[in-house]
Amino acid sequence: NYFEKIHHPLSAANLLRTLVEKTDRVVYSYRLSANAGPDYISPGIEEITGYPAKAFYENPSLMMRITHPEDRRALVELPQTIIAAPGQSMISRIWRKDSAMLWIEHTALPIFDESGVLKEIQGIAQDITPEKQLQSRDYLIKEVALMAMENRPLNKILAHICKQLVDIYGLNFAWIGMKEHDGSISI
Repeated sequence: NYFEKIHHPLSAANLLRTLVEKTDRVVYSYRLSANAGPDYISPGIEEITGYPAKAFYENPSLMMRITHPEDRRALVELPQTIIAAPGQSMISRIWRKDSAMLWIEHTALPIFDESGVLKEIQGIAQDITPEKQLQSRDYLIKEVALMAMENRPLNKILAHICKQLVDIYGLNFAWIGMKEHDGSISI
């Protein structure tokens, strides 16, 4: 019977491992000790970050290095945060290997040793970039409408749009051009 096989411990372990390795989320376990570092990172990490799991094992500071500078403090404070609020989500930005910026949502749980000391963090991370970009884009549209109703100068509105698009999509720069009657484009 199919269900009897699933309840067999070995089959359940294999099923769980297959699910973890095939999910589009990253499942991880991070050891907190003198030799802090990842104990397990699911293969989905490569699809999200561009780096294989092996790179994180070999260089435990890689995640900190690819985390957006403004979000690094939250990553450092994660152990204290999850003790205070286990299972609470944290959102941070990372730079992929190809330099694209992504928004990542982490949900983590504290794992304590027998004496009650936090020994590791286990969690799930997922790429929420499309949702964050959509929210930011919708907010930008509202901002531009308000700026237009306030009769702000067009060059100020366009500069604001460029700055926000750079932030939202992790671009290096953005510019807006206007096509002239002769076919040339002016910035």
